[in-house]
Amino acid sequence: MTSFSSSVFKSIVIFTLFLFVSGFSYGQFTTRYSTFNIDTFSQDFDVVLKNQVFNEGQDSIYLAWRRTINDFPSAKWTGTSICDNVNCAAPQISQRNFDAIAPGDSSRLDMHFLTNGYAGEAITEIIVWDINDSINSAQVVPYSFKNDPSNVISNMLLLDEGDINLAVINGHVHLDASAATRLEVHIYDLLGNQVKSVVCNGVLSLDIRDLPKTMYFVQVLQGSTIVKTQSFVR
Repeated sequence: MTSFSSSVFKSIVIFTLFLFVSGFSYGQFTTRYSTFNIDTFSQDFDVVLKNQVFNEGQDSIYLAWRRTINDFPSAKWTGTSICDNVNCAAPQISQRNFDAIAPGDSSRLDMHFLTNGYAGEAITEIIVWDINDSINSAQVVPYSFKNDPSNVISNMLLLDEGDINLAVINGHVHLDASAATRLEVHIYDLLGNQVKSVVCNGVLSLDIRDLPKTMYFVQVLQGSTIVKTQSFVR
């Protein structure tokens, strides 16, 4: 993952929240999440809300994004930054084009809140559109993030993305966590429908051979925290 001013920012914590999935789809592309609302606390310098844009058409698409709202505690936070398939834009960049997205491919569309470890609230909004059809294709993705110390919990036993190995082999989703802990595993289709759900204690082999052959997403949760999200093609 690209970091900003690596000599300053010490770590990155990732949060994602599924509220309204694929609620907006125009023409050839759709976003994985159409809105975010995160209320937590982190002393990390860079809090990331992960998102994706998918090309569902038969031709390459050329998209652009623009940040239209950017309200954050400017006295303490550095600001916000967006990562796409080009790289992670500096906070002062508020608009630019994606690199071309091939048919069936995707691009990240991550929002970084550069909190410098301070509490506070931020509201940002971005518009994504096809540059060949800017009027009819535009869709809005609002992000709301509250870094609230009252939400502090002990995270000594919390897993992160690197603690979980996920693989899809011979029609089964295999999961192996670094610690024996209760995990929820959910599988969603491209429309955001949950098609499989199971609870395990850190090890899992889930049969998915009954699912239609298309793209899916696996989400692994520890409590209410999404630890890992991974796509696969059945």
